[in-house]
Formats: sequence, structure tokens, C-alpha cells
Amino acid sequence: MRETCWFVGAVWTPGGEQLHRFLQEGIWEHGFAEGKPLVHEMQIGDRIAIKATYVRRRGLPFDNQGKPVSVMAIKAVGRITGNEGDGKRVRVAWESLSAPREWYFYTARPTIWRVEPTKEMRRQLIDFAFEGKDQPIEKFLKDPFWGTRYRTDRFSWIPFYEEFATRLLDYRDRRTELVQHLFRAVEESGSPAVTTDQFSDGSTGPMKDVCPFTLMGMFNRGIKPENRTRLAAALAKRLGVAAAPPTTFEAIPLVNNQGTWFYGYQKGRKADDLDRLWDVFAAALSLDEQTDEATDAFVAAFDRAQAVRGVSSNLTMGLFWCRPLRFCPLDTNTRQFISQQYGLEPRLEGQSYVELMGQLEERFAEPDATIRSFPDLSLAAWTPNPHADETPLTDAPTPNSGVPSYTLDHLRDEGCFVSTERLAGMLELLRAKKNLVLQGPPGTGKTWLGKRLGYVLMGERDPSRILSIQFHPSVTYEDFVRGYRPEPRGLALVDGPLLQHASRAAEDSERPYVLVIEEINRGNPAQIFGEALTLLEGDKRRPEEALRLSHARTAEERVHLPPNLFIIGTMNVADRSLALVDLALRRRFAFVDLEPHVGQEWIDWMRSHHASSEPLLTLVRERLTELNRNIEEAKELGPQFRVGHSYVTPAAGALIGDPVAWYSRVVRHEIAPLLEEYWFDNPARAREETEKLLQGIGT
Repeated sequence: MRETCWFVGAVWTPGGEQLHRFLQEGIWEHGFAEGKPLVHEMQIGDRIAIKATYVRRRGLPFDNQGKPVSVMAIKAVGRITGNEGDGKRVRVAWESLSAPREWYFYTARPTIWRVEPTKEMRRQLIDFAFEGKDQPIEKFLKDPFWGTRYRTDRFSWIPFYEEFATRLLDYRDRRTELVQHLFRAVEESGSPAVTTDQFSDGSTGPMKDVCPFTLMGMFNRGIKPENRTRLAAALAKRLGVAAAPPTTFEAIPLVNNQGTWFYGYQKGRKADDLDRLWDVFAAALSLDEQTDEATDAFVAAFDRAQAVRGVSSNLTMGLFWCRPLRFCPLDTNTRQFISQQYGLEPRLEGQSYVELMGQLEERFAEPDATIRSFPDLSLAAWTPNPHADETPLTDAPTPNSGVPSYTLDHLRDEGCFVSTERLAGMLELLRAKKNLVLQGPPGTGKTWLGKRLGYVLMGERDPSRILSIQFHPSVTYEDFVRGYRPEPRGLALVDGPLLQHASRAAEDSERPYVLVIEEINRGNPAQIFGEALTLLEGDKRRPEEALRLSHARTAEERVHLPPNLFIIGTMNVADRSLALVDLALRRRFAFVDLEPHVGQEWIDWMRSHHASSEPLLTLVRERLTELNRNIEEAKELGPQFRVGHSYVTPAAGALIGDPVAWYSRVVRHEIAPLLEEYWFDNPARAREETEKLLQGIGT
């Protein structure tokens, strides 16, 4: 028997509360312009409830220790009697309630929430909403998840960050004063900060304005922890923050030192750029106490702020700093982790962002969840192979366990424009050499292709056998191969992701395992691999070639890499900050060059998956081809700086809306900053090439 239940919102923007209209007309409908797939899934007989989700700190029937608690008020319940089939409206036999009934903790923000009685918590919610039963609050409070959800001892920096953000809001209309506080805090702390602006008259000098995220970014970037603490403390003292400044910064994503500002220099930014950032900051903090209307205001402010050049995913990191238990950072590592761990594809659009957080919080609320908050998620995303010891090797799916098959045809269907013959050649190189590097200009899909080549090698799409990590200048041998880690009783010798994944492969010797190393040349590979560099060689993948590691567990221990472990690295050849790859590493890897692909195959794929018109796609191809020709001919650049097709190739299934508007956004907010970096000493040339990309497009 079908037991699907629906919890739906009744607030429109614009339009306000629709509850009474729904009850009078015997309907429920959403206020979005387009239909929603979930509405099509609603069936006659399904139970439905109108909800309002918000956060409260006071007046709760239990001791919440002053921390915000998610609340979902049930305002009406009923059964669906008909579906219009338009993805917008269903008919409902409503039963109004004398007063809203509040349910705590396990809530969801999306307008439409589908709930099946598959877990105890969900059954309790259904009984509460439709059977009139009380919520077993004490049981929730005794649950390990809810007992720890709002505590801050795990991430001791949270109280400071939240209070700091709250105090910052007082300076929304006192920004000149805030800038002076920053200057004095930098001077008092002796910590470095990025405070020099470039003005439209060609001069440079101290910044005259600042947004809240940029100010917090001053101590959330790649500087020494002690400098972060000193600067945070000096700023906090001036803002009146009572919480103790943090000395550890576990799970906090950092902005790049060169990208600390969430906006451009004064000479190039729009007059309202900083106002937009202050607006979304205020809207984010207003979610602490207000209702669903605040969510709509936040969505609108988020989308306006995304129009600020260069802000991109940094905005979500800034929101996480302000309210770590409410907002999810979408830095590169976390986006990748969410995609792999939960099968969700994060997008930088307000409504999608809110819905994503709701979906993640549902996952966090599962009784068996190991990741139970956004700080947990961030920490896991930045920890190589965080759950390696939590899943027994015997649980790995077998070829007959239902894992979908994966071939070169699947790879091509997903949007790979490299020929089948060339892909087959890459696989042959990988099988023979065991180690392969995909190198190419930015946007040529190196990481995307690397993972999928791994799936083709396996013959099935099995994420449990692919481990993806990223090298950066701070990665060491101890992080990657093996090193000592602090534990309550002292130091413990812990294997890094290389040996962990090698151990998995050795235990499952009949099937391939793949380690993907993004930006393999961003660290120092020779130092990171150490003596394991020798073990990489294809002809040394056997026990007789085993070596003693620098950190051996016993005097007799010898280690080798199994022959079914394959390593795929990626390299961005346009990064001027990176040194040439060590020759010893080059000898052990096969190298494959990837090129931008915007040919007829790209046009056909875009038409098929995104319904874009061929004239528009042809024009985009011409513009990108012309840009790459100009880049290739520029004496200060060259072919390695060309712009890849990934910039103009959304994922299959991604909703891009108006193709012209989408292309314009990509050019102005993704390609333009890249060109500004290329022609950093000639901004006029960067602007000229940007405008050429938009010529005749209709923007």
C-alpha cells in the first residue's frame, strides 16, 4: 500500500501567505513559474500537510541552551483528490487545524518535501502530522545526533564566528568606521592583510569600503594559524565580540590569498557590488529568528550577489563562516564530496542552494549518518578518504551487485568529445603504465574525464573503488603516504590515502581500483611520494619489489603497490605559479594532452541535452575559437592558455534556462576573470576579448 506523504509550503514570493485560499478552494499549488517534477508524482489518496519552517531560540518546550532550533509548524492536513497534471496544482480535501502544531529538529526547507515511512524518525513525523500524536521530544534529545547537533565543543570556533558575524551587522551603515577598525587591527596584530585598492583614476591606496565576507576573509585565508588568531582577536576586540578567539580552525574552508576580496578593485566594480554583499549577509543572519518569508528574501539576495564579478562559490564559504550550522560551503572540495557522497549536484543559484541544504540536512538526520552537520561535511571534504575505516572491504559491490555498467559509449554520451579511438588509446596507456596524467588548458575536463576513465577501466560506475584527492603546496609525505597523527594517548602511525587505497586494491585483487590526483603538480610530487615514487613503476607492482617506508610499522615491514591500483593525475598547464614536473615523476607516468573541443559533436550534444539552437551554438563556437586563436598567437600566452569547452558545456540534466542569458553569465563571471588573470598587465585587452565573446549573441 502506498504511504507517501507530502509536506508543502504555502508562502509565495510575491503573493505572501496562500493558506486560506488553498483551504477555501480545496487545492494546493506552488508559485514557481515552471512546473515541478515532484508535483507530477503526487497521487490521489496521498496525505498532504501545509508546513512553515523556521528557526527559534526561545519559548521551546525543552532546554535548547540558547541555540537555534529548526521548527516546522503543521498548519493544515488533508488527502489529495486529484492531480491537474501540469506540475503545479493538485486538488485536496483539507482539514484545517484549530492552531498550528510545532514539530522540532527533523525538518526540511524545500517547498515540497516527500516523506516515506521508511525510517523511525519519518514514521514519527507522519504520526505527529496526520494522527495527532505527540512528538517524542525526549527520545530525540537522547539521540546521539540531536544530542550533539548544536554543541560547539567539536568545533570550538563556532561561537566566536557566529558572534563576530552578528556584531558585523551593526556596521552595515558604518562601513568607513569598519574599515578603520580593520586598519588598526592589522597594525595591532602584526598580521598580514590585503587592504590596497586600485582606483578609477589609476592610483592605488588603502581600501575605502569593505563587505562583511571580505573582512572575515582576512583571517580565513592561507596564512599561519597564529596570525589568523591574532588578527581575529584584534578585530573582535574592536567590534565588541565577547567569545574567545579561536586557536584551531578545523573544517573552515579558506579563500585564496590572491582572492581574499569578494569583489573587484574600485576601478572595475559596480557601484552597488558591496551593497549586494551586505544585503545577502543581512538576509542570511535574519534566518535565525524569522519564518519562510526570510528564506525567499535570502534567495533573492543570494542571486543578486552572484552577479558581483568574482564572488562565485566564495559567497557560500562566507555564509558558512557566519552561520556554520546553517549554511553549506560549496568550495571545490565540498562540491565534489557532495556529488560523490550523496549523488547531489550543487549549483550556485539561490533556490537550488536552499534546496540542496534541505536535502543535506535530511541526510544528516538519518540515525546512521556519520556526517551530521555542515562543519562535519566540510571537515570530511577536506580530509582524504575520511570514511575508509568505516566500511568493511567485504561490503564493496561485486560485478553482479547492481552497480551500473560503464563503457566508452557511456562516457561519450555524458559529454566527452574526445574520439573513441583516442580514448581507447588512453586506456591502453593506463593499463600498460599503471599511471597516467591528463594535462591541458583550463576547462578541458581533465578531472571529469579522469574519473570516468576510471569507471571505463572498471567496466562499471562504482564510486567505492575511485578515490579522488587534490594536491596543494601544504600536502606532505605524512599526509599522503603515512605519518604520525595526534591521538588522546599520544601519536599514532596512520596510513594516508595512497596506502589506504592500495590496501583496498590488494584485498580485492581481481578488480581495478583508481586513485585520481587533481593538480598533481601543485604540490611537490617528489617529496609527497617519497620512496613510494619507485613503487609506482608498472614493473615494480609485485611483492618482490617491496620497500621499507620512512615510517615503517616494524623493522621487517615492506610495502608494495598492487598491480590493480591505477593512478590518474591532472595538470593545468596554464598555471604560471607551478614549477615543471620532476623528471623522476615524468618517467613513471604516461602523459596525454587534452584540447578544447567545440566542434560539431559539441553542438549536437548541446542541442540534444539542453535544447539550444544551432545558430546560437555555432556563434558560440566561432567566438570561442577566435578567442583561443588570439590566445595562442599572443606572445605572452600560447596554446596552453586556451579556454576549454567545459566553460560552455553544462552537465547533462543541468537546468540552464534561457541559453543566451546563461552564456552571458558564463562569459562575464567565469571566462572574463580568467582573461583578466591572463592579461593582468593589460586590462583593456582582457575587456576587449570578453566583449568579442558576446558580439552578436543578443545579450
